[in-house]
Amino acid sequence: MRLTPELTDLLEGCPCAKCGARALKVIYKFHTVEADPYKLRHSLAGAQVKFSMEEWPWLACSGCGAECKGKIATND
Repeated sequence: MRLTPELTDLLEGCPCAKCGARALKVIYKFHTVEADPYKLRHSLAGAQVKFSMEEWPWLACSGCGAECKGKIATND
């Protein structure tokens, strides 16, 4: 999930909630999602558990080193 350039600029302009510095940077990390062994989702070979990788936005502060994982916004 990639953010729009406008949203990236908006987030990077905010102060860090932990230290107050305006040193936030949007970075992208891969998050591994492992299959639930109780639902028995396995590969076609039947011997390997499936894994999927999702790219996810994080805010990282270069001032204090704090990091925060993004969330999916919903209309609920």
